[in-house]
Amino acid sequence: MRTIATIVLLSLALSAFADSHVDLCSNIGDCRKKIHSIITDNWEPPAAFSVANVAKVSVTLSTQVIGEIESVEIIESSGSVAFDKTAIEAFSKTGTLLTLKGLENSEYRDFFRKFIIQFEAEGPPVPGVGLSDEEFVNSLPSHNGHIQ
Repeated sequence: MRTIATIVLLSLALSAFADSHVDLCSNIGDCRKKIHSIITDNWEPPAAFSVANVAKVSVTLSTQVIGEIESVEIIESSGSVAFDKTAIEAFSKTGTLLTLKGLENSEYRDFFRKFIIQFEAEGPPVPGVGLSDEEFVNSLPSHNGHIQ
């Protein structure tokens, strides 16, 4: 019995410590920016894709635990299974959005209970596009100073 009580107290202490070291948002705009930053930091788009990709993801958060992610669903596919998968994985890496604990319950419920986030990435650059002639020539592989 003592072990269980110790574990519960330790768990509560760790939770309080984690909450005290989270950068809580203070208003709706601030929360949007912080969520975007958190998700972006946890998103790793696939290394190789051939065209610009855009995926829209619907996110539902818990009504019981502020910031806890209940579901993540692709509502508009990029057309690339790998790209869409990385968008979903960004939320798995994120875990609970503790930053939202700085909001009033009504703001959380009205603005963040369910939201849509768009993931965008461009395909690889087309060789030579956006470069001056000299930059383009310098970007080509060379051997002993001669373009191959």
